[in-house]
Amino acid sequence: MVLELDADADCMHVLLEQQPLKDLPLRGLVGKLLSYEQFLTHMRNLARAQTRLRSLQERRYRTAAKASP
Repeated sequence: MVLELDADADCMHVLLEQQPLKDLPLRGLVGKLLSYEQFLTHMRNLARAQTRLRSLQERRYRTAAKASP
């Protein structure tokens, strides 16, 4: 299996024995060049969002565990 990065199409092509299987979109791309400060701000925002999501998932897990007998 081979993964081929296609930066122009913002995706990765999955190939098996030279035959294309599927294209996987690249996530998290901003679509433009960022200055260092812009990059840091973007990464902080992503980290903050991931932390909030993880906290919500853990809270749901805890409340679901308490609700089940």
